[in-house]
Amino acid sequence: MKSISFAGLFVSTLVVSASAFPHFNSIFGRGGGDDCYTAYGQGTCGSPKDCKGITVGKKYCGGSGDYQSQCCVELVCNVPAGKGWCRDVKDGDYPGGSFQYSEYGNSEWPCIGGDIQCWVPGSNNSTSTSNPTSTSTSTKTPTKLPTKTPTKTPTSTSTSIPISIPTSTPISAPAPISASTSTSDSTGGNAVINAAGVAMLKELEGFRGDIYKDQVGVDTIGYGHNCAAAPGSCEAMKQPISPSDAENLLMKDLEQFEKCVCSLPNSEGLNSNQFSALVSFAFNTGCFGTSDYFKDLMNKKDYSGICSALPNTNTANGAPTSRREAEAKLCSTPMKQTCGCKGSN
Repeated sequence: MKSISFAGLFVSTLVVSASAFPHFNSIFGRGGGDDCYTAYGQGTCGSPKDCKGITVGKKYCGGSGDYQSQCCVELVCNVPAGKGWCRDVKDGDYPGGSFQYSEYGNSEWPCIGGDIQCWVPGSNNSTSTSNPTSTSTSTKTPTKLPTKTPTKTPTSTSTSIPISIPTSTPISAPAPISASTSTSDSTGGNAVINAAGVAMLKELEGFRGDIYKDQVGVDTIGYGHNCAAAPGSCEAMKQPISPSDAENLLMKDLEQFEKCVCSLPNSEGLNSNQFSALVSFAFNTGCFGTSDYFKDLMNKKDYSGICSALPNTNTANGAPTSRREAEAKLCSTPMKQTCGCKGSN
């Protein structure tokens, strides 16, 4: 009888632990239909071929990162062509519909832009709009994917992510928040993201001077600043805010993620580019995910291994997202400047 009681107590403890901690199943594996949590939002574990939206692999549905079971995040988008789902254009053409394109990320258009666009079943033409309510149609065919990545800023024509390390970066310096947070002309050090990392993040996030909804419905402004972090702060700003103000917000937001990366074991051995790539990763996925993915490699001081692993930490149908590829390229770019972290205790 005592052994049965202990067995029952053990099972009960596992059930309580699994329900209390969302990441419990990340260690022991999730089954089909279980909830999963990604940078795109909450999804459901299952086969990629059955997913209408974005599929994300690597640990989200099991500690082994088995690509037969991935996290499916289905974000519904409503556009002039009809109702669809946010999908990755890099996965290729989906039969029976086409991608629609927009620069906006409001509640009717939750797709984040770039490689993640709205796919509408039954639509015959790809639509490029400056506003989700527009009905102008381009001459693109359903099977032709865009050669340029649309950005959130209508006036910008840049289509590449500037991750090279120039000796002087042509980005105007913002009004500084503090001496340690203005990095537009910095090669890094002092545990602060370098200029190339800032330029990459600004390109990835895109600039919006007014409050808008991000892909999961959170009020956002500037270069991906989360208004919910300080309720009422965004509404109190005079809008539209300037790019300089937006960069100041970004640099302030990045402080916690710079500390997060420095808290990793052996962080003092990272060079400035490796550090900046990890700060970008943490800004996008959170500190928990950064530690979860890279702690083992950091313990081994396998810094180049981190750069190689970056593209595989967020995939759609097995293909790396453009964000992870950009971070990996920055991470792999040679740099003598150390990051300036003092290492974890």
